[in-house]
Amino acid sequence: MKSSLSKLSLAVLISTSIGLTPLMAVAADSAPVNSPVAPSAAPEPTPAVQPDQTAKKKAKKDIKAQKQAAKKAQKKAQKKADKQAKKNTKKNAKKKTQPALESAAAQ
Repeated sequence: MKSSLSKLSLAVLISTSIGLTPLMAVAADSAPVNSPVAPSAAPEPTPAVQPDQTAKKKAKKDIKAQKQAAKKAQKKAQKKADKQAKKNTKKNAKKKTQPALESAAAQ
């Protein structure tokens, strides 16, 4: 009993020195050693994702990936065709100007 009284008086003294009410200090005091501690409730397991749902999600991802790959391939082919057309245009323009230069040099 002396130890609990001394703990209480010490808690009151410390709490008043730092500006707390004595009841807050007593409430914050840990449980006595002799009292049994209630076991904590085990956390509930989270429900697992259904395998059917994961299969659907995977199928959606696969379809999306295929669409993106097709779009990327089409874009790449268009870019290559544009580059080739530009190259051919330059080549044709060069062919047209060369005969004029040759005929001017011959005269």
